[in-house]
Amino acid sequence: RIDSFNGVSAGQVEVLLEASSPFMEQISHDGVNTIIQAELPSGARYAYTIEGEMGTRLIITAKDTSDTLDPLLHLYTEDGTLLAENDDHTDLDLTLNTLDSRLEVTLPEDGAYTVTVSDFSGEAGTFTLSIVVLD
Repeated sequence: RIDSFNGVSAGQVEVLLEASSPFMEQISHDGVNTIIQAELPSGARYAYTIEGEMGTRLIITAKDTSDTLDPLLHLYTEDGTLLAENDDHTDLDLTLNTLDSRLEVTLPEDGAYTVTVSDFSGEAGTFTLSIVVLD
């Protein structure tokens, strides 16, 4: 329902709705690698799609930057098949917190791949997602 300023006017009104991303994000590329800093709302799943070639090796890392997240990292193929997932990396990288996630994968075919970041308990917070191409 829409009201006029004085409440007595009548007429047709056009309302335009635009979808917007619920994620505050900053994306940077250095020509090969991608770094995304984003805010994850409570209960949400962040998704980012990349194009990849068969045989390309990637290191994908989700790092909590708010001290509130336990990031879950998933990588899906173009048809939605889960290719890899991680909760709580096992690397010796001292720049990562215990609950941060990391995948090291070799892409099985050319195509689009979707990386998702969510929180284990559905909490809100901020994170950095890095996608590093090794080849």
